[in-house]
Amino acid sequence: MDDIVTRPAEEISREELYELVWQTPMSKLGAQLATNGPGLAALCRKRQIPTPPLGYWQKKAVGRAPEMPPLPSFEPPQKTSPSIKPARGSGRPVVPASVPSRDAESVAEPPAFDEDDESLDHMRALHPKVKAWVAEHRQLQESRRAENRQRSRDFWGGSLPHISDLTARDRYRFRVTSTLFRAIEKQGGQIGEAKLTGKVTFLVGD
Repeated sequence: MDDIVTRPAEEISREELYELVWQTPMSKLGAQLATNGPGLAALCRKRQIPTPPLGYWQKKAVGRAPEMPPLPSFEPPQKTSPSIKPARGSGRPVVPASVPSRDAESVAEPPAFDEDDESLDHMRALHPKVKAWVAEHRQLQESRRAENRQRSRDFWGGSLPHISDLTARDRYRFRVTSTLFRAIEKQGGQIGEAKLTGKVTFLVGD
């Protein structure tokens, strides 16, 4: 387990996380994966990973634990449409406030993405340019935390906005970009300037 102590749980593949939660109690495993037991359990539910039932570890200690169930295929959650009910006494439908009253064709939904797409580079094996972005993001987070700690000691300091962790969509974009970079290099191109802000220069031919 020492090789994963500093790895966030979100960066571990679905298959590997499945193996880990059946090897170590989540209350202990969470601390090694930069989270806690409840947070790890929530991640397993989101990624549809079966977890040991209540009392499993006590039964395992005496050799009576149930068998480890197989990892099921990941089923993307079904999108549900908001219900439209008639207004009381009018017979006319009432559109919920969260749904814009515009033509359905004019409302663009965000593109779907598969966080577990095995055809993309893994977060642990990103292209060096993209890997540097992840390191830069973490450095910015730590710098902001340090600055806020210093500000907390000052009477008029206040605090600056927290820099949030990478989201699932952020990680997906990094994996796509890494895969693209490697494909370009495989065809003889080069990756020039590549900034975390998204500005990238490709060098192809001359």
